[in-house]
Amino acid sequence: MKIEFLYKDDTYKTIIENLKESLGLEEKEIVYTPVVQAGLNIFSFQKNGENEETAKVLDEIKKIVLESLSLDNLFIITDEISSYFCQRLYPQLASFERGLRKVLYIASLKSNDENIINLCKKIEELEFAKIYQMLFSDTDYITEAKKIVNSNSPSYSKHDILKQLANISESTVWDKLFKGEYSYIPENFLDIKAGRNKVMHSRNISYAEFSIIKNTLSKSNKLLRDMESDLLEKENNKYQGAVDIIISALSQLGKAMHDMAVNRITTTVLEQLGELAYEGIFGDKASEKTDVSFDDIVIEIDDKDDNADEEGKELCLTN
Repeated sequence: MKIEFLYKDDTYKTIIENLKESLGLEEKEIVYTPVVQAGLNIFSFQKNGENEETAKVLDEIKKIVLESLSLDNLFIITDEISSYFCQRLYPQLASFERGLRKVLYIASLKSNDENIINLCKKIEELEFAKIYQMLFSDTDYITEAKKIVNSNSPSYSKHDILKQLANISESTVWDKLFKGEYSYIPENFLDIKAGRNKVMHSRNISYAEFSIIKNTLSKSNKLLRDMESDLLEKENNKYQGAVDIIISALSQLGKAMHDMAVNRITTTVLEQLGELAYEGIFGDKASEKTDVSFDDIVIEIDDKDDNADEEGKELCLTN
């Protein structure tokens, strides 16, 4: 990986020589090459490896050079660091744009709002800046805000202006579709737009810029996937409520049937036990008893106990 500079004259050499120690070229295994081609002063820094760590190390060198030499006389003519960053970011940007269109198509159809549906149909044809205006700006709000800022009223402090702006209602397409949720994307859309411009136009990108754009895109793409799941699951959940009610009703019905079955079995068992107890108490007289009171049962048990006592006494005397 290489970063290559063109300088107006050869005065850069003394500066770079003085910077060699702070640049740490040897320990970082960076090759410094100064040449003169066609009367032009060119110098480069090169390090083996096509990865993020190599790009990060060379980016530190680039930063020091840009801070140390006159920018009026300095040109970057080869920047494989930025090329690497652009290649890494492009797939994430593509995923973001496709994911954004996908959730907008789904959400717009679910909204049943013909105006929003027609707007979202055009998103494929819009430039990125126009997408921002379509989704995240409210022309009525902007008009009212301009009236406040440009009014001839007495001077306002920043606090006063912000307070008045906060009192103006704002309704964007994004708000209508997502009810104020998923604010990360509108809050960071302009940063994504700036990063996109750098990538699409192969501009120079520092490691710090790369890290910020990468993290913002990573969070945004995850959010878009979550939004898609939420939109589709809400549709399923619309029917899930009815399913839950049916399942609950069936569960209660099953429990009721089970309880009825258990009660029936218990009743049958108790009846059988009752018959056995009845026969045990009245013995041979059980068949003669058709209408038995609780007192009859007590008397019969007492008689049995008395007989048992008499039998016990006789047994004792005999022994």
